[in-house]
Amino acid sequence: MHRPPLKYFAGGEGTPGYGSPINIIIGLIVLLTIVLLHKYGKGIIKTLSMLLGVAIGTVIAGFMGMINTSPVSSANWVQVITPFHFGVPVFKVSAIITMTIFCIINLIQCFGSFSVLDEACETESSEKTIVSGLRGQAITQVLSGLFNSVPHAFLNENIGVMALSGVKSRYVSITTGCSLVILSFLPKFAAAITIIPACVRGGAMLAIFGMVTAAGISILSKVDFHKTHATLIIGTSMSVGVGSNFQPDVFAHMPAMLQMLLSNGLFSASIIAIVLNLCLNFQTMFKLPRLQSEEQELIRESP
Repeated sequence: MHRPPLKYFAGGEGTPGYGSPINIIIGLIVLLTIVLLHKYGKGIIKTLSMLLGVAIGTVIAGFMGMINTSPVSSANWVQVITPFHFGVPVFKVSAIITMTIFCIINLIQCFGSFSVLDEACETESSEKTIVSGLRGQAITQVLSGLFNSVPHAFLNENIGVMALSGVKSRYVSITTGCSLVILSFLPKFAAAITIIPACVRGGAMLAIFGMVTAAGISILSKVDFHKTHATLIIGTSMSVGVGSNFQPDVFAHMPAMLQMLLSNGLFSASIIAIVLNLCLNFQTMFKLPRLQSEEQELIRESP
């Protein structure tokens, strides 16, 4: 689960300087730089607004003595990733069930990501494209386990970067992916990324998540709230999802499996939305195909 951007903005929860004024100020500088360059910048300056904002924030943090460069100096220049570095896979039923459920949650997130992507890029993904994307997601999850990483997921943050930069070409995404594969063999580069202060990342994340949120609101604006009980379904599911994220301790007395699942806002919101839609729109869902077939029959019979 992602930490809220505001916690990074404050310096990273659990760190000694969490919530200190200097973290807030640097985070604000990064955020304002990105917003202003995106608004008033031209050409490549506007495209690189987020990168420039992070660079400026990192330089300021460096002058304030907030950057520790020792991880970069101690990292190797080149290192090959060894598959199954932590040992060969061990198959346990409980772990398989847990990962299967989380893969289903990730599947739900993928559908939402395609909707946000279409909204940001003003496109309409076909069923074939979505299926191909889900297959690619499944393959990357297998490869990530093979190379000692956590399961990968569709990240709406990347969609926010696309919307913020205005660069929406798939060739740019492919080039970026290939570049990251090459850079994975260069530990010094990875270490350089980790030394960027949390407040700098938080300022950039606020801008990125803002773009994603705006895209989501735009999608909801197309919903007819006067039909199919949309207001009740959306409102209730969002309330449960947000509450699950910020108050996971309410499930403390549940079994471990349910506690882990229900404390995930995406899972709980999705379950509530599906159940409410089935309960409130049961007749509509099953009448619609019948009405469509009747209309097609009338069209065939008409002269």
